[in-house]
Amino acid sequence: MIAHDSTNRVPESILPSSLADRFFELVVRYRLALLLALPVLALVSLLVVPLAILFQYSLYTNVPGKGIIFVLTLDNYVHFFTDSYFLTGAFVTLGSAVVVTLITLVVSYPVAYFYARSRFRFKGLLLIMLLAPFYLNIIVRIYGWMIILGRTGILNNLLVGYGILTKPYDFLESYLGLIIILVYVQSPIMVLSLTGPLQAISESLLEAAGVCGARDLKVFKDVILPLSIPGILSGSVLVFAATVAAFIVPLIVGGKIGFLFLSVMVYEQMNTIQNWAFGSAIAVILLAASVTLVTVYSSLVRRSKIGVVMSEKFIR
Repeated sequence: MIAHDSTNRVPESILPSSLADRFFELVVRYRLALLLALPVLALVSLLVVPLAILFQYSLYTNVPGKGIIFVLTLDNYVHFFTDSYFLTGAFVTLGSAVVVTLITLVVSYPVAYFYARSRFRFKGLLLIMLLAPFYLNIIVRIYGWMIILGRTGILNNLLVGYGILTKPYDFLESYLGLIIILVYVQSPIMVLSLTGPLQAISESLLEAAGVCGARDLKVFKDVILPLSIPGILSGSVLVFAATVAAFIVPLIVGGKIGFLFLSVMVYEQMNTIQNWAFGSAIAVILLAASVTLVTVYSSLVRRSKIGVVMSEKFIR
């Protein structure tokens, strides 16, 4: 028999591991990178790359009859900021977004408060009614409002019948009709944004305020309103961004003023005039302006610390 020398045996700890074990070790070591890889790839490919291409096209030169010449220039931006028509469009777009956001907040807050604080047995039905507009295509909703706001529609018949108006008013060709429909379209977004913070307000806070002698209006001002600021902020940002990007409503309703919305201008430049370079420049300016306003608004709210703590007066 030949004796084996155990002293020359290679320890198992330093033997090469299997491929599966090695793969598992790499997965554990780089698990965070692997988890983020797909979302980052999707973000870059679906957002960053298209925006980069859009910005690149905005710097090209458009020659009538020939199309785009790949020569970098700032003429598209100079044209926008030196033409009063397009500057008016920027003012109308951003100003309308602010107006719609404010009106939507005022209209939606009581609805959200009623839903959040309601003890209705079939509360789910209220949510279904609230979300009902989302189940319909926006074109269907717009045409429904066109029937209501038309010269022979329900609203005009009521206003003329009660003597408020002497003749029907053409809402569909007016700025008022445009704002009404935009507020209707954006209201569910605002209500849903407000519902969460309002539901999170503890009943004990309201009861404590009442015990301390605070009336309903003071409880709302010092307790409910400050604690609902996160919902107001998120809802305002969502409604503002959606209104700035609104296209179908201004295109169909509003008459001439609807065509002053920058989103409609982008459509005209790219599809009617076939000036993709200038259309891209308008889109970049619209994106930059809306992001800037949203950032400034969010920063001001955070610096004021509204909603983080209640007023010192109430605490005392």
